[in-house]
Amino acid sequence: MSTTAEYIVSQLAAWGVRHVYGVVGDTFFPFMDAIAAQEQLRFVPVRHEAAASLMASAEAKLTGRLAVCVATSGPGIANLINGLGDAYADRVPVLAITGQVPTQQIGTNAKQYVDQQALVRPLAGFTELLAHPDAAGTVLPAALRTALGEERVAHLSVPKDLWAQPCNAAVTPPEPFLGAAPCPDPATVEGALDLMRKARRPLLLVGQGARPAREAIMALAEKWGAGVLHSMPAIGVVPWSHPLALGGLGAGGSDAAHAALQEADLLLTIACNWWPPKHVPAHLPVIKVDRQPVAVGGRMEVCYGVPGLAQVVVPRLGEGAPAEPRPEWRGRLAELKAQWQAKLDLEASAPPAPAAAPGPGQGATAMAPQQIIRLLEQALPPDAIVALDTGDHTVWFNRVFGGTAHEILVSGRWRTLGFGLPAALAAKLSEPHRSVAALVGDTGIQSLLGELTTAADLGLPVTIIVVNNGEMAIEQNRAITQGHTRLGTAPRNPDFVAVAQACGVQGARARTATELQTALHAAFTASSPTLIDAAATAPVAPTSQG
Repeated sequence: MSTTAEYIVSQLAAWGVRHVYGVVGDTFFPFMDAIAAQEQLRFVPVRHEAAASLMASAEAKLTGRLAVCVATSGPGIANLINGLGDAYADRVPVLAITGQVPTQQIGTNAKQYVDQQALVRPLAGFTELLAHPDAAGTVLPAALRTALGEERVAHLSVPKDLWAQPCNAAVTPPEPFLGAAPCPDPATVEGALDLMRKARRPLLLVGQGARPAREAIMALAEKWGAGVLHSMPAIGVVPWSHPLALGGLGAGGSDAAHAALQEADLLLTIACNWWPPKHVPAHLPVIKVDRQPVAVGGRMEVCYGVPGLAQVVVPRLGEGAPAEPRPEWRGRLAELKAQWQAKLDLEASAPPAPAAAPGPGQGATAMAPQQIIRLLEQALPPDAIVALDTGDHTVWFNRVFGGTAHEILVSGRWRTLGFGLPAALAAKLSEPHRSVAALVGDTGIQSLLGELTTAADLGLPVTIIVVNNGEMAIEQNRAITQGHTRLGTAPRNPDFVAVAQACGVQGARARTATELQTALHAAFTASSPTLIDAAATAPVAPTSQG
């Protein structure tokens, strides 16, 4: 007979969990003992519980696997909330396990007691308190099914005194049908094809979930004569080098994509939930392909929907799509793309400019953010993973980064500061043979600065590029344009290189393109983590297009 802790560890292992991210607390010491006694699950210690939940969210986004984080009662679970919000907003399978006060103290004024279910419920598809060891065999699988089968956050509270008690529950593997997507019938596919055959100026919009259908999407675009737009996490699904690739939507997005949308007569969206309504013409008919039927029309008005996996639906659409050359439409798309490319090339070739507010360790000159993004793209291996933090640099990344087969991790709908560094660490743990970069702002990196020590302790060779413009550029620009004070939008920065070195991470400074090229080359060939402090100017990020 196992203990409750041993049962939970065995059950997680049976469901394919590889990492448990967390900060150790005395409400779950037996759980730590159970992890230490086996080799399938690895405990990843971090400095702040928010980093643990963000790492779990990032792993789930990258791999599609169930990811797990753990925290203690009271402030521990409170600190998890940010990352659980990220997983909730982007709908990925994350299980949070939290220690609770002993059963006899539940509902009292005991230290660190809080009604954990009330705290988590707005962000979770499942949350329960384990009331007896033998109930674990029912409650934990229910949590796992919710997380993996419905791609939602699940949460289980375990009182401190239950971990070491005997548990009679049997370990059960996941059912093979969990997470299975619907398969559209021929009539549904034919309905979409009827609309596609009538289009004369078609476009595709691909999201992150379209990545497994990469080759089929390019084949469909070429056969149908459709331009291809992408959400930011889908950068690289269709590489920028492809003649029909037009760039991204959203703040700072592609002028070519924005102009093409105004002229298109049909938009086929594939596994994409990103939808900036102010940039999409209201009259444009939309067909949506999504693995979740409930998501078809959930965030956008559509004229037709096809439920199913992109890798199943797109080849079927490709078989029936009209093979039309569309020389006039393709010529127009090529013209828009060439104009946009020339504009980007001009922006990215700007010489170093005076730094607006040089901080500690910074010089008198700085690079345009467009140039930093372009140099990063040139230095990255073609299949690298880029973890983006939230901030001004994210807008420039969406504008400039073309991508090949890169994968992009982003806090999509939650948009929290501090996502980039934990996400990069989780990505490197999950895909150790791929290069990983974290592109972060000078404010975002400070949200979870202590995780530099985590990077050093784990010995993960990730490259952390800090776009250092000395201010909260987006908030400052918005405050100015809306007639508000700039108070609080230019907090003092530390010397990031000195901080990194104090944490055991290599540090480098870059104030010019040559310095950044050298630093990036060294970082991507290093066997340990490196932080690059890239001095950046802070031009107003464009928000009126794409």
